[in-house]
Amino acid sequence: MVFFALTRHGVAEMLDLARGNNAPVWVNQGLLDAADLDRWRSEGVSLTDFLYWIDPSDASCVQAAVETIREHHPHQVLYMERV
Repeated sequence: MVFFALTRHGVAEMLDLARGNNAPVWVNQGLLDAADLDRWRSEGVSLTDFLYWIDPSDASCVQAAVETIREHHPHQVLYMERV
């Protein structure tokens, strides 16, 4: 199971879900600052932040991000924030 958050609202929910499931979380660029990323990682959350902004309203950008996540986590269920 892998979680993908596109907005600030979604990242809070995804991180809470991931903590209880020991699941990786991918987040859109800029949703968490460096201190938050470090804190969550120090708590054991496998957290990846994209190096670029993914426009949640741009279906092709979102699909490209999903494909990137699937390359890193093949055959896993991907839970993505619905925007």
